[in-house]
Amino acid sequence: MSNFKTTLVVALCVPVLLLSLSRATPAQSDRRADSQNAARRALAANNYAFDEQVFLERIKERDAAAAKLFIEAGMNPNARDKDGVTALIRAAYNDQVELVRLLLDRGAEVNATDTDNWTALYVAAWNGNAASAGLLLERGANPDAKDKLGMTALIIASANGRTPVVKALLEKGADANARAKYGWTPLLVATREGHQEVVKALLEARAEVDSPTAAGVTPLMLAAGNGREAIVLLLLRHGANVEAKTKPGVTALMFAARGAQSKILQALLERGAKVNERTIDGSTALMFAAGTGDVASVRALLAKGADAKAADNEGRTALAYAEAAGRSEVIQLLKSPL
Repeated sequence: MSNFKTTLVVALCVPVLLLSLSRATPAQSDRRADSQNAARRALAANNYAFDEQVFLERIKERDAAAAKLFIEAGMNPNARDKDGVTALIRAAYNDQVELVRLLLDRGAEVNATDTDNWTALYVAAWNGNAASAGLLLERGANPDAKDKLGMTALIIASANGRTPVVKALLEKGADANARAKYGWTPLLVATREGHQEVVKALLEARAEVDSPTAAGVTPLMLAAGNGREAIVLLLLRHGANVEAKTKPGVTALMFAARGAQSKILQALLERGAKVNERTIDGSTALMFAAGTGDVASVRALLAKGADAKAADNEGRTALAYAEAAGRSEVIQLLKSPL
């Protein structure tokens, strides 16, 4: 029992001892006060009032020297403007890495948000500021924090094609399948914007290849409709479903036909896309291709057995679509297919 009591007393005394050791000595306190006073005099000499908004304005203007003087003078490292933007958020947006480091060292809150719920990591990701993003992640920034629209740092970095930041976020465990408003994921936004290297990085991180938007639009559909041929092939290699449909029943093949993307359409046909699928209003890929006047797509669809006599819910055939749009070459082709 006596040994236990002795151990307990020592254990209880250790924090007190450590606290006493960590306290600044009078000499250290004097030096700190002298340093602060010198910094305030330097600010005054440059006509800078010791004010949070002046401090934030200096960071906004990328005046790192003045910003450091404010910090040395004892400025609050968590100062905010009227929109809740902190000094750290401003510095990260500008990729002022050493200032970011100094603010964090002086107690800046790494996950503080502005009125839109944007964090320092979010704005660094937005701008592709890999150095600042890496430092923030090392200091505990939450990679999955969401703004008011549900956007994460990874989603915004993917949308803007910030490949180094995307990779850094994924290495720190960012959710590759995070969803923003309307179901947008990192893979969906990267595909929509045509950022092939980001798409590759996300797929390698096991992003769900067929994860759709709230309307049922998959990455493959977006790539097919927007002419992203390399991304289409990449998605197909990772097992993208060519038969997936949106809520109105539109397939990737129809997206390609409607976008006059004959090469992509052919690639989808080679992967077994069903040529006579219909939307809820009865439209087919052939009708879409006929309406756009894409002769190459019309030929490819007919060669795979597309039904030229099929009619939509209003009784219109592919020929009627072509005639309504004045597609003379397609009209001739449909009147004498192949």
